[in-house]
Order: sequence, then structure tokens, then C-alpha cells
Amino acid sequence: MLLLTFLLAAGTPAAAQTPPPTLPPGVQDVVKLARAGLSDDVILAQIKSAGASYALTADQII
Repeated sequence: MLLLTFLLAAGTPAAAQTPPPTLPPGVQDVVKLARAGLSDDVILAQIKSAGASYALTADQII
């Protein structure tokens, strides 16, 4: 559930009118799955099958 909560918040603009940081395409796909309401199991299966890893900045994670 924590993963889903985190992913739903990803890409939400901060109150300080700064544009959200750009996320890598694979991460954007995961955010879309979470926003579509898919279960954590489905999202984790997608992440594992993609086989990619990303070095996200703190701003991208927030």
C-alpha cells in the first residue's frame, strides 16, 4: 500500500509553482498504472518484467 501511495503522489506539482521534474519513461509507466488503480502486485510484476533500474533524484521521488 505504501508503494501505491507513493506512486499516486509522484508527479504531483508542489505548492511552490515549480514545474515537476521529468521522470524516465519506465517510471512514468509505473505512475500511470498506479493512477489507473491497478494493484500493487500488478505494478510490481511490471517493474520486475521491465528489468530496468533508475537513479532517481530526491526531487523526482517526491
